[in-house]
Amino acid sequence: MTHHHRSLAERVAAANRFVKDCNFQGEVVCDSMANEAVDRFDAHPERILIIEKGVVVHKGGKGPLIYYDIKDVIEYMRKRDNRSPSDIPSMTVEEEEGECST
Repeated sequence: MTHHHRSLAERVAAANRFVKDCNFQGEVVCDSMANEAVDRFDAHPERILIIEKGVVVHKGGKGPLIYYDIKDVIEYMRKRDNRSPSDIPSMTVEEEEGECST
């Protein structure tokens, strides 16, 4: 896992690995090397945003671990899609391995 990308190409490659390794079904966007999105959305070290049709529809608390709750994101998506909690699979990411499991 690369934590400090040296180029936009490395950043995009890491995002593509995430999509492939985790079988991620949503759209993934990458910030610029100037970290403009991080600055604009006050997302350091990380923050979960849901963007639909170019509009931020959900902005979670700052992360990791303490300030945001992934349950908020799942609840938002469940209500948006009118799905029951059992319809949404759980996902864990093994950082050391770079693998995802459901």
